[in-house]
Formats: sequence, structure tokens, C-alpha cells
Amino acid sequence: MKKITVSLVMALVLLAGNVFAEEKIRIAGAGGMITLVTELAKAYMAENKHVVIEVNQKSIESTGGIMSAAEARSRSACQPEVEG
Repeated sequence: MKKITVSLVMALVLLAGNVFAEEKIRIAGAGGMITLVTELAKAYMAENKHVVIEVNQKSIESTGGIMSAAEARSRSACQPEVEG
């Protein structure tokens, strides 16, 4: 599960690098991954000044993940939420 989560986060972060205007990406997920994802976000933002990544520091638990996925599917076919 951790490999899938890390792969997903890295894919989102790499996709964010394809933009030139300042972008904001919000990430939420399992409590066990918050520290790792936060460190990955900090490292990425240090190299990509136009990207802002906000990592929710509180676990959304399984129910929150299911609800977020369902909402994303109905909103935009599971594309990450990007402001900018």
C-alpha cells in the first residue's frame, strides 16, 4: 500500500512540474504517510518555486478517502485538485 501511495504522490508532484504559473496542490491521505509526503512535498517545492503543495496534517482515514475518491470521480474523473 505504501508503494502505491508513494507512487501516486510522486506522479501528482511530477505532473505539477509541467506548469509555469504558481500552482497549489492539496494532498490528504492516510496518517502513516503524512510525514513522508510532507518531506517529499518540501523537497519538490525547494526545486520548483512555482509549485505550492499543501499536505493535510490530519489523517482523513478510510472513510474520508472513500468519500474524496467518490467526490473526485463525480467532479473531474479523479484528477487532482489544482489551483492557479
